[in-house]
Amino acid sequence: MAERRVAPSEAAFENILAYLDAAGLKEGDRLPAERTLTDEWGISRTALRAALRELIARHVLESRGGSGTYVAMRRPESNCRGYNGYSDTVRAVGKTPSSKVLWAKSEVADAHVAHKLRLEEGDPIFELRRVRLIDDLPCMIETVYINVAVCPGIEKYDFQERSLFDTLRQVYGITLPHGEERLSITRVDADEAEELGLAEGDPVYFQTGVSETEERTPVEYFKAVIRSDRYTFYARQEHLSRGHEIPEKVIADE
Repeated sequence: MAERRVAPSEAAFENILAYLDAAGLKEGDRLPAERTLTDEWGISRTALRAALRELIARHVLESRGGSGTYVAMRRPESNCRGYNGYSDTVRAVGKTPSSKVLWAKSEVADAHVAHKLRLEEGDPIFELRRVRLIDDLPCMIETVYINVAVCPGIEKYDFQERSLFDTLRQVYGITLPHGEERLSITRVDADEAEELGLAEGDPVYFQTGVSETEERTPVEYFKAVIRSDRYTFYARQEHLSRGHEIPEKVIADE
C-alpha cells in the first residue's frame, strides 16, 4: 500500500503547532515573519498561508493587519450542558472576570418574562444588565431577570463587585443544575457595538435561556450578546445512547 503523502499545508500546520510549543509562545506573542518560516521549513508561502488561515479560523492564532500573526487569546469555554457561571468559566482559563453594571433595578414582569419564569404578569422581578469583561476587555452584554420570590433582597447587592452566581450560591443556597439554553447568531446594534468595541452590524453569539433549581423552580431568565473571539461554547454528553432521554435542552436557534 502506497504511503499517503502529506499535503504541504498540512505539514505547515503541524510545523506551526510544534513551533508554538517548542518556542513557548504565549497569547499575544508574535510569530516570526512568513519568509523566516518558509525558509526554515522549506515550504511555499502558499502552503504556509493556508495553514495560518486554518489556525486563525480555529482561534489558535490571530492576524493583526499590518503587524503580523500572533498567538490568540485563550477563550473561556462555556459548557452548554452545564451551569458554572461566567466568573468560574473565565477563572478556569487563568483570566480575571469583571463587570460594568449598566442598570440594576426592581421591575415587574411583562408577559414574556413572566412566561419564561412561570410567574404572573406584573409579579416583582429584579433586572440586571451588565457588560461582562475578561482581563478588562469587553466580552458580552448580559441582561438577567431574577425571580425575587426565591431570593428576596437580591437588589441590595452590588453586582459590579460580586458575582451573581456566587451570590445565589453563597447567600441564598441556590444552585442551578437544570435549565434550557438557545444559542444562535445575531448582529450588534449601535449601542451594543459601542459597549463591545465592535462595528455596528458585526456578528456575535446570541444566547438566551432559563436556569432552574434542583426542584425545577425557574430563578433566572437571561439573554446575552457575546463576542465570539473572546468566548466560546461546547457541549459534552456522557452515557447517552439511542432511546435515552436527553435531560436538558440545547437548541440551535431561537
